[in-house]
Amino acid sequence: LNNVSTYKDITLSSAIAVITGTCNVEGAKVYLEGNPDIYTYVVDGSYSLSVPTTSNAYIVFECDGYKNVRFGVGVAALIQSASSNTPYTRNITMEAN
Repeated sequence: LNNVSTYKDITLSSAIAVITGTCNVEGAKVYLEGNPDIYTYVVDGSYSLSVPTTSNAYIVFECDGYKNVRFGVGVAALIQSASSNTPYTRNITMEAN
């Protein structure tokens, strides 16, 4: 159009996926491996953790007297969860040491 350039400012940001579920150990710490600033605790038998969708997420459950539990969620599942606004659900059973 008459050699006129159009510029738009675009801000890119990562989406957030919610990982939720149940855990048999009340008070267990639930955190994103590699980023300990993203964490929560099991309360009333359940947890909810918000994680970025920029890479695979590895979630760790830990509590004194129990074996740690670690599971991974692929980036594709996180993106699908975030785009559909539906939590990714994973129920966890921790075993005593």
